[in-house]
Amino acid sequence: MSFQLRGDYFVCPNPLGLDSYPICENNCAFCFIKQRESGWQRKKAEKGLHPIPTIEMEKVLKKAFNSEKEYQDPIVRALRYGLPVTIGRRSEPLCKSETKHRATRNCIKMLDDYHVPFLIETREVRHALDYLNNVDVKAGINISMLFGDESIHDRLEPGTSTYDQRWKLINDLNECSSAYVSLIAEPFIFTATDDFDVIRGYAQKAKEFSVKHVNFGELRVTGGVIAFSERLKTAGVSLLKHFELIQENWLSVGREIFEIFRHYGVPISSPDWVNFNQYNSCYSCCGLDKFHSSHHFTFQHALNVIHATGSIDWDTFVEQNIFGESHIEKVRKIWNGDERYYTPADVEGIYRHGKDENGNAIYALVPKEKSLKEIFG
Repeated sequence: MSFQLRGDYFVCPNPLGLDSYPICENNCAFCFIKQRESGWQRKKAEKGLHPIPTIEMEKVLKKAFNSEKEYQDPIVRALRYGLPVTIGRRSEPLCKSETKHRATRNCIKMLDDYHVPFLIETREVRHALDYLNNVDVKAGINISMLFGDESIHDRLEPGTSTYDQRWKLINDLNECSSAYVSLIAEPFIFTATDDFDVIRGYAQKAKEFSVKHVNFGELRVTGGVIAFSERLKTAGVSLLKHFELIQENWLSVGREIFEIFRHYGVPISSPDWVNFNQYNSCYSCCGLDKFHSSHHFTFQHALNVIHATGSIDWDTFVEQNIFGESHIEKVRKIWNGDERYYTPADVEGIYRHGKDENGNAIYALVPKEKSLKEIFG
């Protein structure tokens, strides 16, 4: 078991994570990690679920906190910088087997011993209250719960804690703990989770239960499309229909969701920073930068600088780098227009203004067209 740095750290303010189990016991129909288990993660799936030893995790923590040596390791740098750790980005940390193995509990104890803040990402309720109450560091929980009722839960997340159980956990946490509590309403699936009346009810409940932040985002497809389509079909969801509707309606529907939650005074963000950057309540889609003050500079930050000052160059962006030159070189290529990734120029109202003396892109607001009165005085 050791730490992971998200590959898209340039858009995630808090990209540090770890998993206590190599695979997930849950069997959610929409899971992008499950898609990979038939591909490059197949060997992990074949070995089955077992606790991952903490020895590698402890080695990294000792480097970060028991040594004054300078390390280029971006994870060591992130830990020293104070970034919180998300537990459970790729597998369920509070799975049924946790009762037997206590792998997640062991992770939490070690993070607590080294004074590292953490946040659990989960669809389950078991052990959560106990784990969050018995630490000295700042701790939180990001509870995944789709827009929808129990019938949606039964179709798309069979075998996991019910939505009623998750709302009860939120209530118990508010009454009995100081933990930061947020929600992930992801993925948004057309024809399954697009009922605005249901979404309004969700927002109202989030307000009543003092949820700190809600995240919603698109359905991700990372494995074979045909196999994934069949998987969703068994849950009553047409992937083709979803794609057709999202191409036509994503912007308008997304903006309506933002309006609903703003009406109830609930902070909300989306990982779709290209379309919703000015709507997002914070820099991270999951709200982690509301949970903890330590976070690094990202493309979302860059967009805010552009809107505030009119433009931003590479030097302004890179001077906030905490990960070292070897990792920032990847971001430089993306910043300058790697076609596999979005750049600020993909955002409406922003364009690639030119290049600096080193050939790196400068991004700026699209100039407003002058009126006839401005032209002729």
